[in-house]
Amino acid sequence: MTCHEIREQLPEFVSGGLPVEGRRGIGAHIEACPACAEEARTLRLLRSTRPQAPVGLEARIRSAVHADLAASPPGVLRLEPRRSAPRVPRWMIATAALLALAVGTPLIVDSMRETTSIDGTELARVEDGLVTSSWARDDGLVAGAPALDELSDEALLALLAQMEAGA
Repeated sequence: MTCHEIREQLPEFVSGGLPVEGRRGIGAHIEACPACAEEARTLRLLRSTRPQAPVGLEARIRSAVHADLAASPPGVLRLEPRRSAPRVPRWMIATAALLALAVGTPLIVDSMRETTSIDGTELARVEDGLVTSSWARDDGLVAGAPALDELSDEALLALLAQMEAGA
């Protein structure tokens, strides 16, 4: 076993809650591993300094429970009912979410249409202002590199001259 596995079982080992076979393996490891031995010593110290229940507390609790049982009708234990919030079935939550989505989506889409409407002439003016040369066209590619593969040598020279001229 690894030190990590041993340390996970040390609290049960120190309290005596492990079976004999498990105790032997952990005991052998603790004798050979100083770090795990120190961990076991610390746990024993913590266990020995924990607060103890007052003397007779268990007997007082048992007698109070027996007195309560004796005062109750046969077969009935008096307990105060727990008050909890009513539980909503999961299917109701899912249905409400779907309904909100079904109603909300068209409203959002309609509001988006109103704020982003551009007519065709305005769009053409914007595109004309942006596209001044064959190099600046928006072909969706980085620096137009794949688009240059299809150009002839003459077209590449013309493009180079256009770029040098600053057009």
